[in-house]
Amino acid sequence: MSDMNGNNPAPGWYPDPGGSSQQRWWDGTQWTGYLQEPQPPMPPVQPLPAPQQPQPYLGSYADAAPIAQPYATVMPIVQPDLGPNPKIYTPFVWIIVLLPLLTTISFAAFDMNKYLHVSRSAASSFGSLAMIGDPLYLLNALLGWVVYGVTVWMAYLDWRALGRIGVVRPFHWAWAFLTAIVYVIGRTVVVRRRVGKGLAPIWSLIGVYVIVLVVVIVKVASFVNAMMDQLGTINGTGLS
Repeated sequence: MSDMNGNNPAPGWYPDPGGSSQQRWWDGTQWTGYLQEPQPPMPPVQPLPAPQQPQPYLGSYADAAPIAQPYATVMPIVQPDLGPNPKIYTPFVWIIVLLPLLTTISFAAFDMNKYLHVSRSAASSFGSLAMIGDPLYLLNALLGWVVYGVTVWMAYLDWRALGRIGVVRPFHWAWAFLTAIVYVIGRTVVVRRRVGKGLAPIWSLIGVYVIVLVVVIVKVASFVNAMMDQLGTINGTGLS
C-alpha cells in the first residue's frame, strides 16, 4: 500500500483491502490481522467561541443610589403693606425699654454707708444678718427677678401685637429669656426689615443704659469713699 508519491501512508485504520465491510489496521509497512467496525466520521471541529467580556455589576433597583433631590426652595418672606403709619411701637416694648430704670432707682436709693456701718458693726455679731432684714436690701434682691419675669411677659405681648397688626414673622419673644437688650435689638432689626422703620426702641434703650451706667459709677464711687472713710476711722482709733 502506497500513496501517489510512492510513500507508505501513516499507521491507522483503513478500509479492508480484502473487500469486507470492516476496517483493517495498517502499521505503516504492512496490513495486520486487526479488524474493527468502521467508525462514523468525526464531526468538524467547531471554533471555540470568544470569551465574553465581564459586564460591570450595575446592581438591582434596590441597590441603586437614591436620586439626589434638589434642595427645597426657600420662599422669600413677603411683607404686605401696612400703610404709611403702622402701629409698630406697642406699649409693651416701651415697658421693656424702661424697666431697667426701676432697678436703677432702687439701687440708687440703697444706702451704702449704712450697709458698711451695719456689716462692720462691732456691737452685734449679727450685723450681716441684720442687713438682710433691711427693706431696701430685700427690694434690690427681689426686684431683679421681678423685672426679668415682666420683661419676658412684655416681650410675648409685644410679639403677639406685632403679629396682629400684620408684621410677618416678628422677632420671637423667647429671646427675652437671655436679656431685654437681645430682644429689643432683634425686634428692631426685624421690624425695620419688614416695614422700613422702627429704630426708636433701640435708641431709647441705649439712652436708658447710659443713665444706668452713670448711676452705677456714682454709687460705686460713693461706696469706695465710704469704705475709705471707715478704714481711716478704724486706723485712727487703733493708733490712739
